[in-house]
Amino acid sequence: MEPSLTTDRIAALEHRVAITELVHAYCRFVDLLATHELAELFTEDCVVDYGPGLGRPIEGREMLEAALARGLRRFAATSHHVSNVEITVQGDVASGTCYVLAWHKMVDGSPDAYLFGQYHDRFVRSDGSWKIAERRLLVAGESGFPVAWNFITRDKTTLPSGAAESDAHLPPGRSRPT
Repeated sequence: MEPSLTTDRIAALEHRVAITELVHAYCRFVDLLATHELAELFTEDCVVDYGPGLGRPIEGREMLEAALARGLRRFAATSHHVSNVEITVQGDVASGTCYVLAWHKMVDGSPDAYLFGQYHDRFVRSDGSWKIAERRLLVAGESGFPVAWNFITRDKTTLPSGAAESDAHLPPGRSRPT
């Protein structure tokens, strides 16, 4: 095997590991309510969209830190878990998707809330370190969050023959966006 090919493969693996560690750090800092450290994982000009029920997409690291400090204080505790991490690296830019399961204990004593979804991200590398430039949360299902989300939709052409989409996982009174 050519040395340059091996070096390229090792570099690609190092980038994927660094980005995966960045995604894990996001979960850790959310759960610790470490909003400054959390915001530092993003680029200065980041764009973050947690869904229409939580307001417009947030633009810029400073605005993100303020929004996180306000929003996360609603929870007495949280636990975020990511899996199925897929990353594509192209030079100093990467895209990625990972699944998220998040538990939220409410400060006001209302029932715990759960969210099942995906983070869709764009990452950039600057000065040797990866940052999140864009993040969009898409939700497959939730319980205990009475807000509007960006829901994951399924392409009906990919469903097995005879299968139909179901709204059974949506809260009562809600239907899948069209």
